[in-house]
Amino acid sequence: MFQRSTTRSRVMKKVGAGIALALLASTVPMAANAAKTTSSAAGKPVSGGKITVGVFDTFPGFCMKQILANSALGGARSIAETLFERNSKGKVVPYLLKDATPSADFKTWNLEIRKKADGKPIQFHDGVAWNADALIANFNAIRGLTYVANISKDVDKNFLGSTAVAVGNVVSTTKVNDYNVTVTLNSPQADLRELMYASGRFIMRSPGQLADSKKCAKTLIGTGPFKQKSSKASELVVEKNKNYWRKDAAGTQLPYLDQITFKYVSETSSRVNSLKSGSLDVAQFSSASESKQMKDLSTSKTVSYFKTGQEFYPSLWFNTSIAPFNNLNARKAVSFALDREYWVKTRGNGIAEAATSIVGKSNVMYSTKNFPTFDMKNATDAAAAYKKETGKDLEFVFPSANDSSTRANSEAFVAMMAKAGIKASYNEELISDIINKGFFEIGTGLKYQAAFLLTLEGIDAAFNYIFLSPNMFEAGTTNPMAGLARVGKIDNLLNITKHTDVQLNTLLQAARASGTAADYQKVTERIQDQAYIANITYQSYAMASTKKIHGIGETKLVVGGAAPAVFNWGTNWTSVWKK
Repeated sequence: MFQRSTTRSRVMKKVGAGIALALLASTVPMAANAAKTTSSAAGKPVSGGKITVGVFDTFPGFCMKQILANSALGGARSIAETLFERNSKGKVVPYLLKDATPSADFKTWNLEIRKKADGKPIQFHDGVAWNADALIANFNAIRGLTYVANISKDVDKNFLGSTAVAVGNVVSTTKVNDYNVTVTLNSPQADLRELMYASGRFIMRSPGQLADSKKCAKTLIGTGPFKQKSSKASELVVEKNKNYWRKDAAGTQLPYLDQITFKYVSETSSRVNSLKSGSLDVAQFSSASESKQMKDLSTSKTVSYFKTGQEFYPSLWFNTSIAPFNNLNARKAVSFALDREYWVKTRGNGIAEAATSIVGKSNVMYSTKNFPTFDMKNATDAAAAYKKETGKDLEFVFPSANDSSTRANSEAFVAMMAKAGIKASYNEELISDIINKGFFEIGTGLKYQAAFLLTLEGIDAAFNYIFLSPNMFEAGTTNPMAGLARVGKIDNLLNITKHTDVQLNTLLQAARASGTAADYQKVTERIQDQAYIANITYQSYAMASTKKIHGIGETKLVVGGAAPAVFNWGTNWTSVWKK
C-alpha cells in the first residue's frame, strides 16, 4: 500500500524477496487479467528484436543473500526457472518438476524431475544437466547447507539467506535415481507444492553458480529462455538462449525476442512518459502507490494494459517485542483507527479494494471473524486503555520509501492516526535498508516499531505461513541447520511481529498438516483477535506495453494451461514478441 516492493521476496525469495513495503511475493488468479490487444489479432509471432522494460526495483545480486524485490525478480525469472508455476486459474502446476507425490501422512514427498520432450535432460546455460544432483545442490543452497560447507570461504555470506528459515521444515533430501529425489519433512505439510512455488522465488540455479560465493552473487545461471548478458544495480540485460528446451505449438524455437533490457526507473511519471515516448517498450506498476497512473493507463488507447486481481495483501506489521506494540490495546487502537473506505475513496483512485480480512476473499485463509473494522470509539477507547496501563500517549514511528507517491501515502496515514489521537511519524529510507531491517539483521529481526510490508498474497497459505510462524525450526527437528540457526539467532528471522503465541503456533501446525480452509481460517481469526497485523487495502499489479509488443499472457505452460498475463514480478517473457 505504501511502497512498491519488499521479502515477495519473493526474503525467500520471497524468499529472495522484495518489500513494498512490500515483499512482493506474487501470484495469481488471473481471471482479472485483461489485455486490449492479443498476438492472435496481431498475426503470427515474429522471432528477433530487442525491448526495454521499465521496472521499479533494483538488482542487488543473484545468490541466497541477495533479496530480489518484485519487478527485479521478474528479470531474474527470465533466466532461471522454478519447480512449479501458477497457471491462469491460480493453480500451482509442475514445471521443472514432472510431478511431486506425497506419502499418506504428508511427511515425505517424491519429486520427479522433468526431461525434454526427446527424453534428454534439460540443461542449464553452462551445459550442466538438470537432474537429481542439480536439484539437491539447489536444496542444499536454499536450506543453508552450502553456506555451512563454505563458511570459511564465504566471507560475504552470499550463500546464507532467509530461505534457510523458510524451508526449516525440510529435514533431508535424498537421491533415489537420476530423476527422482525424496524430500523428508519434520512435520506433515499438505501444501509443499505451493511452498516450492514460493511466490515465484524458488528458482533453480546451476550447480556451477553455486560452486563459488562471489560468482553466485554476480552471475545467474538457469535453464530459462534468456541468459544473463550483463548486470548492474540499475539494469539487467538478458539475451536469447538459443538452446532453450521449449518450442511453441508450431515447432518454432522459443523465445522469440533476442534481448530484453530491464531498466530500473524509480519515479512512476518517468516510467509512464518513457512508455508513451517509446523509450520503454513495457513498464510495470503497483497499486501500492501508483494507482492513479494505473487507472489512466487502463483507459489509454495508445498502450496495451494488463492487471492482476487484488491478490496481494500489504499489511502493517506490529513489532510485539517492543513498545508500544507489545501491548494489545496499542495494536487494537491503530487497527480500529483505519478508515478503509475513506482511504479507498481518497487514495485508491478506483483501483484499491478495502480490506475485510488480513487476506483477500480468494485466499484459503480468508475469514472476517475478529477483523477490527473501522470504529473511532473503539480506537480512542483502546488508546485510552493503553495510556492507563503505561502512563504514555500512544505514538510510534514507521519507515517510508523516499519517492513522492509513497510520501503522500505516508502523510495520509499519519493524518488518519491523528484523528484517533495517535501520534504516528515516519522516517524516509531506501527500500533496501527497510528490507534488511525488516528481515535480515541476524539476531534482531524487525528493527521498527511497525512497518508496512507486503508478504501475504495469493490464494493459498504456504508462502504466508513462513511469516506467521514463531519459529520454522520446530522443537525436536533433525534438520541439521536447526542448531546453527538457534546459535546464530536466525531461527525466528521471518517471524516479523516477533510474537511467541503458543496457541497461534498450534493452529498453524494443524493447518499445514491438513491443508484445509477451515483450519487455516482459525489461524486468521487468532491473528485478527490479537491484532498482530493490520490491513487497509488489497493490492494489484499492472503492466503496460506499446502497441508493437505482443504475446503478453500467451505463454503456454508445460502442463496446466496458460500462464497469467502478469504477476507482481511481471510476466513470462517466453512468448513475447515485437512487431
